[in-house]
Amino acid sequence: MTNRQHPNRRTFLWMTLITVGVLLALALNITEWLRGGFGWRWGYQPIPLIRMGVLIIIVVGYLVLMWLLRNRRLWVLFTGVIIGAAIVTYAVAYVRDGDALYAMLTRTLSEGATAPHFVGVWLNSAEAEPLWRDWSALMPNLPRHVALSPPGAPMWYASLESIFNALPTSLSESLRAPLYPYQCQVYTFIEYTPAEWAIAWFGILMPLIAGFIVIPLFAVAKTFFDDQHARRIIIAWGLIPNMALWGGLWNTLYPLLAIASFLYLHLGIVHGASNGLRHRKTVRHLYISGVWAGIASFINFAFMPMFLL
Repeated sequence: MTNRQHPNRRTFLWMTLITVGVLLALALNITEWLRGGFGWRWGYQPIPLIRMGVLIIIVVGYLVLMWLLRNRRLWVLFTGVIIGAAIVTYAVAYVRDGDALYAMLTRTLSEGATAPHFVGVWLNSAEAEPLWRDWSALMPNLPRHVALSPPGAPMWYASLESIFNALPTSLSESLRAPLYPYQCQVYTFIEYTPAEWAIAWFGILMPLIAGFIVIPLFAVAKTFFDDQHARRIIIAWGLIPNMALWGGLWNTLYPLLAIASFLYLHLGIVHGASNGLRHRKTVRHLYISGVWAGIASFINFAFMPMFLL
């Protein structure tokens, strides 16, 4: 057992060192090529050290909390990772913009940052209904990120807006209230209705929603490792840099959809090998896997290779 653990520890150590090295290189702007250079390049924005100090304290606090929860009941650990990872994500947004709520709001409502909310509310009308049916013809006229994707994400926001339009306006107005002052910083937000403001909370709370990946991720990890290793894997997930950096964007939901589909595909294959592919439980697992894969591919074409599995 000891001999098997040492390679895993060495691999984890190397992965950690490489990640820290890349992050330090980005933070210190050692070379601008790390920020792109093939037709685009992210800008370099130095941040105040006090904000970085806040982030370091939160990350250390997350690690301490996870140490205390590592052997507690699973639902306690899941809750801690979901909330803790979301706090880390909001802290990263704070480091960059000085206001985490503003950062999440602008990422959700922006026409440039993937733009599913923008396109969804634009197409949510009786006049625009035919456009949904001929999405491929509409794609060249959409913002670049949505123009390369199926209609799933914009349709989700359009559906949410329809729901809030059918509910009492007071509910939308109460959800809009904490966000409304930001219209003075981005004047285009003034044009939004209370319902369009209210559904922005889906994007703002996306770091929490994305955190639910720990449930299927733990289940997958348990099929390959023991309980302690599976717990460490979900704890480490909360500190994945890309999840923290892209909080509030649909990209952070993709791992949840992918791992959920893979989990049920794996369960279906394993059960089918023992009981046959026509067994009721096998079919149920494969069907659920297909549903998750279908939802994912309706949001982003990047999931299409999943059907080859």
